Amino acid sequence: LMRMKENGTYEKIYDKWFTEYGSQRILHIIYILIPGIVLCFIIFYLFIYLLRRKVESAKQIINSQSLRLTMALKSGNINVWEYDVSQKLFVKVYYSDLPEDGVSYDAALNLFYPDDRDLFVDALKSMARGEQPPKRLRLRKKSVFGSKWRNIEMEFAQVFNKSGKVESIIGTNRDITKEIEIMKQL
Repeated sequence: LMRMKENGTYEKIYDKWFTEYGSQRILHIIYILIPGIVLCFIIFYLFIYLLRRKVESAKQIINSQSLRLTMALKSGNINVWEYDVSQKLFVKVYYSDLPEDGVSYDAALNLFYPDDRDLFVDALKSMARGEQPPKRLRLRKKSVFGSKWRNIEMEFAQVFNKSGKVESIIGTNRDITKEIEIMKQL
């Protein structure tokens, strides 16, 4: 301590930390940092607030569109299913007679009338290879839960992954049995 006092180091340290100049410098830094931190919190809060408003607006739009789509599908008596190409599994998307956990490829094929089965298999395989789906297919099919044959009009769309391969096939079924019966009566 004596050596520090003799060479002047002690006074420099004392002046830096305990004189008005040293404490004023620290206060000056604090006065600059606190408003900066508060301003950052305010900007962050405003950003989060605006982001939440945009998300809520998007959710409302999606819910409205989902409701419209549901009403359109229901009024058209259309059910939607998805076929996972890699798992070979048919899954219910909307208003379908498929069970929630899905139906295997082989079990689904047994639902089609024997004469129509090959048409469906050929269409499914060609779409899985990435070829253009058929415009519409009219097939006879029975429900998973029933044994009565129904006339079904099917439409398809492919879902591709990032590498351009078919990931899944989305299909719609519309029961046209009543329409065909009316046409036969005429």
